Amino acid sequence: MDDRPIKEIHIPGPTLSSLLHRISSSSGDIDGLLFGTVTFNAPVNLSDDVSPFSENIAADNSPSLIATVTSFFSSSSTSTFYNSSGQINLQLVRKVVPRAGTLIGWFSGRRKTALRPSMRESCVTESLSSNTDLSFQVLKSPNSNSITLSPCLFLLLTTPFRKEDQVLIHTHDYRVYQFRLSTECFEPKTIKIINIGPNVGHYVDYETYSPFPEMLCEIRDPNSMSEDVKSETDDVSLSSKNQSQLDLCADGFQINRLENLTGPVASGYTAEVEDLYSKMIGKLNGLARLVEKSSAKVLEQETRNMKLRYKVAGLE
Repeated sequence: MDDRPIKEIHIPGPTLSSLLHRISSSSGDIDGLLFGTVTFNAPVNLSDDVSPFSENIAADNSPSLIATVTSFFSSSSTSTFYNSSGQINLQLVRKVVPRAGTLIGWFSGRRKTALRPSMRESCVTESLSSNTDLSFQVLKSPNSNSITLSPCLFLLLTTPFRKEDQVLIHTHDYRVYQFRLSTECFEPKTIKIINIGPNVGHYVDYETYSPFPEMLCEIRDPNSMSEDVKSETDDVSLSSKNQSQLDLCADGFQINRLENLTGPVASGYTAEVEDLYSKMIGKLNGLARLVEKSSAKVLEQETRNMKLRYKVAGLE
């Protein structure tokens, strides 16, 4: 089992927000397991520059390990998969790991505490990292040298100390560590939040573990099938009619062009979208003025009708 350093940890924004919501909505401190992948990243660096600056760039682009957190498993309290001395319950962990994926570490969520590992958390991380039964293979590792790692990551999440007038402000601090068996100490690592942007190539490394739900099928008579065909035809005609109305409002910027808002050509389409929004705002302003004039006419007509009613009733 290797003890190589991990360069940085990637976590999707929805996964991190779900984890923060799980901690903030719990009644107390919680902990759980982290699942994901560790990939061997070997960037291609082709350059004929021999300057010292190029040597520094080549050193930064050296092969490294990138960990990606894809999911997590949490409980409603702490000490669910380890005892009071920090030794993990291997049987309990094994029940969760096959269903969730590759175990790469664990997390702890505390409130109003310092952002540093405690003695018990250090013992749990050491027990988890030293267990060879939970080791896993690094993806995209060289064929001649297979890399095996243990669940050595520890994600610590805390809420800072707040004053009484700041109870409505929800703030979370988090930091990720790698426990090195060779030195028996924690090394803080860089965490990178992955969101949708121009570069979405890293999403090919994700694997889903949620199976599709079963589709219920019912046997129907031929008459109902003809009714379904008629209803589908009506739905298609209504959808095409609605789409034509939306195209009139879109001013040539249909939905199939929205895919150009991501990628290297996004800057050219941003100006078109801003121009489209400006036209929409102008139409809304014109509609607001029209509604204001109509309201004034309605009020004038109501005043006139009231005077006529008073005149007929002899109250004038």
